[in-house]
Amino acid sequence: MRGDAFPNNTHFGGSLYGIVERLDYLESLGINIIYLNPIFEAFSNHKYDTADFLKVDRSFGGDDALKTLVERAHERGMRVILDGVFNHVGNDSVYFDAYHKYGNGACVSKDSPYYKWFSFNEYPKTYECWWGITNLPRTVRCEEYVDFVTKQVIPKYMNMGVDGFRLDVADELESDFLDAITASVKAIKPDAVVIGEVWEDASNKIAYGERKRYFRGRQLDSVTNYPFRNAIIDFVKYGNADFLADTVNTLYRNYPPHKLASLMNFLGSHDTERITTVLGDEPDMGEENAVLAVKRLSKEKLDATKELLKSAYLLLATLPGVPCIYYGDEIALEGYHDPFNRRPFPESGFEDGFSDFFKKINNIRKNEPLFGADELECGVLTEGVLRVIRKKDRQRLVTIANMSNNAYHINIPESYELMTDARVSGSITVGKKQVRVFKTEEK
Repeated sequence: MRGDAFPNNTHFGGSLYGIVERLDYLESLGINIIYLNPIFEAFSNHKYDTADFLKVDRSFGGDDALKTLVERAHERGMRVILDGVFNHVGNDSVYFDAYHKYGNGACVSKDSPYYKWFSFNEYPKTYECWWGITNLPRTVRCEEYVDFVTKQVIPKYMNMGVDGFRLDVADELESDFLDAITASVKAIKPDAVVIGEVWEDASNKIAYGERKRYFRGRQLDSVTNYPFRNAIIDFVKYGNADFLADTVNTLYRNYPPHKLASLMNFLGSHDTERITTVLGDEPDMGEENAVLAVKRLSKEKLDATKELLKSAYLLLATLPGVPCIYYGDEIALEGYHDPFNRRPFPESGFEDGFSDFFKKINNIRKNEPLFGADELECGVLTEGVLRVIRKKDRQRLVTIANMSNNAYHINIPESYELMTDARVSGSITVGKKQVRVFKTEEK
């Protein structure tokens, strides 16, 4: 299976040492986990085309840079998670060696120790690759490859102190392979986390002819939460409260509580358009990349979009799981499809006052145990208005999200409003496109 190569090899700078230099900023945001996109040596800027699993890319500072980042992060109580890309490698890799740069890859000779790692249709010209992208040959999960990943790659980085892996395209990884990966991680650090990239309800997923058992046995600790993301966007943009309530309640019913609590919740990611661009509602109309590279919202529209982004993140933070910030979302960075959603973080962003809102939410969340309550109720109060209740004993965390075009009035008992630090009771008004969060206690 063949298609066009997709090199993405324009680099813009930045290294793991740069993250070390900005740990103060991350700490001020309330960040306690740093998830890194792939850092293994690779040709592209996104590094999903691994060239050598056993080396941290030199452009990022190499192995020493990762060791330094892990050490400095741990000193602050932060954890570091790597991206495990084990479904495919780069054609310009030690293992495949399409250009005969390394001398011992699968394309050099059928006697290569890596030959069995790949499926060739017509050696060496045609081969199985990821989604037909020829610079991403897919790996065959032969015994030699599985042993390499689980006995060399994972132990190397776990022993360097990393705190787990997010597994790329988890749906494409066979169950026995996932079992072996997780066992390898946990053998070195039992409390390390393994999160799978899954775009749908992971509790009953069928993919590639296999019913997945992510939450049964010793496989995934949790998954990426695209269902919440998609439903929140639909709610914030169009007021579709029913869709969000149904999504929240479905996952609440289907996911074990400890998996639900560990969900990787987010609004933006490296695989999606920037959340500011999405909420700004000026979609890609098929323009050329040269146009999309400079296309921006007007100041007036950007200001309105920032308010929607605040509402979306506050709502996300009140739901079960771990709210995550894709770098730059906290300053409303814009960007269309890849590569524009991965542009460098601007130096001016470190002083952007918009991030104060995210800092406040994360700080409140860190100090309020009710955000971790297992019991939940989610329902629609009226068209465009959603209520989420988190319960623990007699205490309640009540979120009223109004994405209609009219103010909504509701009577509530005496409560403490988290975002305003105020005591409130009686008739409360939730303005249009507004989210308010209250803490109350049953008498």
